[in-house]
Amino acid sequence: AEKARTRLTSSEMGDSGLDTSGRPTARPGSPTPRDMSDAEILALTLQAEAGGEGFDGMIAAGSVIMNRADSGNYGGSNVRDVIMKPGQFSAWNGVTGYAGGEGAIDMANLRASKDAKAAARKLLSGEYEDVTGGATHYYNPSVAAPAWGGKAGQGWTDIGNHRFGKA
Repeated sequence: AEKARTRLTSSEMGDSGLDTSGRPTARPGSPTPRDMSDAEILALTLQAEAGGEGFDGMIAAGSVIMNRADSGNYGGSNVRDVIMKPGQFSAWNGVTGYAGGEGAIDMANLRASKDAKAAARKLLSGEYEDVTGGATHYYNPSVAAPAWGGKAGQGWTDIGNHRFGKA
């Protein structure tokens, strides 16, 4: 199984992989979110955030993104704006600069699986069932215990290794 979460070290990024404050940046010549379609950004996000959860887990994680876009309260009313809002999806922290890049994944070199691409297509076309019950948040309780997590609201449910709900 492909390991989805990796943290970049300065030796992996090389001299051109850090900005002046030491945050990870895209490598020269790497596609940036500006160069990507919404489907590509969504597929990469699904791979990074839920690649180990299979197709159904990616649909669940993607449902949160769609629910946030539908609400307009999480950085915008479209997938791109929701995903790229600093602090929303840690995989992109190296691009958005949130938390000094902590939790970032090398998104320039991550490749979306066939399942991630298929899930992105389903989500963007609206041909999916939101099994999260309208969740706007999720986390993996074996990895993180965010303050906004399970104690912050009612109706949290576990799907695979993630916990989904409204914070």
